[in-house]
Amino acid sequence: MSSGSMGRSGVMASSMSAVIRDDMGRHRLSGNRLAAMAGVSQNYMAKRLRDDAPLTLDDVEVISAALDVPVLALFNESAQLAEKRRVVIIRDTN
Repeated sequence: MSSGSMGRSGVMASSMSAVIRDDMGRHRLSGNRLAAMAGVSQNYMAKRLRDDAPLTLDDVEVISAALDVPVLALFNESAQLAEKRRVVIIRDTN
């Protein structure tokens, strides 16, 4: 990744945001509330949840605490989803 401004999220980051959005729904937690719990602006969090910018490891750590979900659980679920998405992408290009 270049050292310039961050672009849209890749497969793993977008899978992570999908898992986080799903967990937010289960916890009935709004983006505004999650942003406040993470100590970031609503705009910052919204960009990451929309995949307009990738999540950082620090973001994931704080979000996992807010959702009361182990970091490793978020990564495992995200990795599984990312692998499914990669298979779809590969099939679509063949």
